Amino acid sequence: MTADDDATLIKGRYYDGQRATGSEVTLRIDAYGVLHLDPPLRPAMPVAALHADTRIAGVPLSLGFDDDARIELADTPAHAAWLARHFTGTTRIARLEGSVRAILVAGLAVAVFVGATAVWGVPLLSRFVALQLPRDVAAPMAADTLTQLDRFLFKPSTLDAPRRAALTTRFDALLPPAGELHYRLEFRGGGMLGPNAIALPDGTIVVTDELIGIADSDDEVAAVLLHEIGHVEHRHSLRQILSHAGLAVMAGLLFGDVQALGGVLLAMPGMLMENAYSRELEWEADSYALAHLAAAGLRGADFTAILGRLERCADVVPDDRQAFVEACRARLKGDAAPHDGTPRAAVDDWHPYLSTHPSTAARRQRFIDAEAAPR
Repeated sequence: MTADDDATLIKGRYYDGQRATGSEVTLRIDAYGVLHLDPPLRPAMPVAALHADTRIAGVPLSLGFDDDARIELADTPAHAAWLARHFTGTTRIARLEGSVRAILVAGLAVAVFVGATAVWGVPLLSRFVALQLPRDVAAPMAADTLTQLDRFLFKPSTLDAPRRAALTTRFDALLPPAGELHYRLEFRGGGMLGPNAIALPDGTIVVTDELIGIADSDDEVAAVLLHEIGHVEHRHSLRQILSHAGLAVMAGLLFGDVQALGGVLLAMPGMLMENAYSRELEWEADSYALAHLAAAGLRGADFTAILGRLERCADVVPDDRQAFVEACRARLKGDAAPHDGTPRAAVDDWHPYLSTHPSTAARRQRFIDAEAAPR
């Protein structure tokens, strides 16, 4: 054996692919590129007939044979140098792992990809999936959501039967042509939610006594209900749920927490209950209302009037229905200066109905411009 031959000697552990236990062997590659094992647990063969896995720091080095046998080498500098000398390209990943620049670039690329997927990819995919699903998929979640709302937030409505009947008739006239959904209007005392309207994905729309109480006309209530119908028609609740589920899957893949998706599934009724639509979805629901106002016999001023009233009464702390409506009416009466629609950031952040919506001033101006535009 020559000195050059000695330089090619390295120790490893041979596994025949049949048994879990391995055998210590010495590997030698001769001048002709032939691999010899000592003891000779298999015949000598050209090195080119083996395949070497790319080296990953901290993971044993591996040489594979076509018959599932393999040789494992310890991850030491000597073994890595031997592998790099006889199997080119196997140290590329290990070199990248040791490069601070490569790590920073890879981390930035992952952050950009994850961010773009979360901000644009997941919402776009949730929109597509929501539009393909049958509408009755979310019915059980909607029923559970209303049960939770009734249990923890809402109070029984105090509106009399004739008033409910009149508003229900008006609501029915706003509905799109018969389709998969069976819409229904529910009345509740707002409790901590105060003046509010909530659209559930099964076509149930809940309106609170407080919202009806501060409206100057049924047309204003109808304009809000038309906006809520827009949420249902565009499947916003289902899209929000799918977006949350998609983000949970991403988190599970990134952090190995596969239970995150299960938590989202259990929290779906709560997500619907929060009514936390993105501002983009609120704008889309406004677009639906704008497109159907004229056909419903409504004006943009009906919607902008109640938006302004909601904003001006937003910091009135809800107590019981009558107390809130009286306090709001007193606020409106005492506010002698005309309201110019300028948004108040602290109010928008506090009020449940306004907090997730686009700027009240921007929304009001949009309806004003639409009404002023030539028809």
